[in-house]
Amino acid sequence: MNARHLLIDGLNVITTIEVALARGVLLLGRDACLRDMASFHGSYRLVQETERAVEILVDVVDSLRPSEVTVYIDRPVSNSGRLAEIVRTTAARKGSPIEATTADRVDELLKVSTAVVASADSAILDECGDWLNLARISVERHQAELEPLWLLNLS
Repeated sequence: MNARHLLIDGLNVITTIEVALARGVLLLGRDACLRDMASFHGSYRLVQETERAVEILVDVVDSLRPSEVTVYIDRPVSNSGRLAEIVRTTAARKGSPIEATTADRVDELLKVSTAVVASADSAILDECGDWLNLARISVERHQAELEPLWLLNLS
């Protein structure tokens, strides 16, 4: 991952880490991606686990040493601006160069990117170039904190 630009599907990755922190159900798919069962259609709520999930995300991303990092959060989704601000504040506090922004049509942006994409959204992964499952990496690296995981292995 060193010296590559990383674009992060913010809601996708952060919600999976939040679910792991809350001891919710996680799914390991045949494509080796870790996913959650949380569903939101136009609305996202900040939860008790949000700040810790963002801290984990920042720590893991920094350890990967990408050349640039942008976390994209879907602008039409409620609380997207607040979540982007939490990411920016956390990154600044930790001295991380991670940028966070809201945008319309995040999925479409990620599908056509030449950067490495961090998501578990199969519609994005089917069309983008290089990708990684940042949520799975984050959960695995913080497994001691997240045990016991409620994991359904569908692979």
